[in-house]
Amino acid sequence: GSGILGFGLYNGSVMLIEEQIKNDAITIASNAAFFTDTEALLAVAEPSAADADIIQTSQVYEALTERGNADYIYAFFLNDNGEPFFIATSDYVESADAIGETYEMYPMMAEAFTGKTIADDEPTTDEWGTFLSGYAPLYDASGKVVGIVGADINYGGILAQIGKLRTQMLFLYVLLICISLVGSFFIARKLRRGF
Repeated sequence: GSGILGFGLYNGSVMLIEEQIKNDAITIASNAAFFTDTEALLAVAEPSAADADIIQTSQVYEALTERGNADYIYAFFLNDNGEPFFIATSDYVESADAIGETYEMYPMMAEAFTGKTIADDEPTTDEWGTFLSGYAPLYDASGKVVGIVGADINYGGILAQIGKLRTQMLFLYVLLICISLVGSFFIARKLRRGF
């Protein structure tokens, strides 16, 4: 019985951790969207890491990553073919060449481009690592969705938390078994001798 209880507690805890990470990613993306000067980015004719508006936005994203759980914050617009491309990124110094590059459209990104604030259901792996991402739409002055902000939280960190939780649950389970065995021993001994 205690094994089933322990397994249930473990699974419930893992689900709570993942849900919290998704909520954190959505909150960070929403905050970054709030601080994004979308109109200034829309005015950039040729996206380049040297553009002052892109640098300013990227610096805001960098500051948000330093103050929160996100490893990366970035913004996408859509090109004429409907493909997302990077317009700003928190690691703009190291990834300057990413500005203007297209990126694969994942399902939750597509949902964000429809105006939804959303997070990935599962972690996504790309050239930068494995992350759970949250997305928030960017609106132009007329209220039309013109881009999205994404916030990536390292899933490796989540796996470390889950591993630590698994170890703690295993220790607790072994401790409960030991206590049960010792208790059973004393009860059996008492029954043999009589009360």
